This record gives sequence, C-alpha cells and structure tokens, in this order.
Amino acid sequence: MVCPYYPIEQLACPLILIQGLDDPIVPLNQSQMMFDALRSRGLPVAYVTFAGEQHGFVKAENNKRGWKQSSIFTCAFSSLNWQKR
Repeated sequence: MVCPYYPIEQLACPLILIQGLDDPIVPLNQSQMMFDALRSRGLPVAYVTFAGEQHGFVKAENNKRGWKQSSIFTCAFSSLNWQKR
C-alpha cells in the first residue's frame, strides 16, 4: 500500500497514480507531490487523471480507460522488463 502514512523513501517499484479530478479525499497536490518525488528518485511513475470523477470512479468509460492504463503500465514495468536499480 502506498499512502502518505508510509515513507515514500521505502517505495522501490514502479507506481501508477490514478485519480479523479474531483476527488474530495485525496487532494490533487498530494498526488502531484508523490509523482514528483518518485520521478526525482528515478522510479518509473505515471499519473493519470479523470475529469468528472471523484475518489471512486462511476463512469464506465473512465473505468475502462483506467484499467487499460494500469495494464499498459504494468506490462511495461513487469518483473520481466524492469529491474530495481
């Protein structure tokens, strides 16, 4: 699990952040800060946002896009294609 409770320095694997732009629980700046911190450490990271969505997605097209982005990211950085540096 990755959240502000856990030190970001302990993260040592690729991470995709997926967030609704209307999320009332996780402020956008927190996700952006996490993205920037991971990127500055050289870890593979992606940040995908969805207009009109909150903390949980309700639109079918956004769920589909989210799963597709997750799958692409996971395949690109699977254990076969990415090694911890």
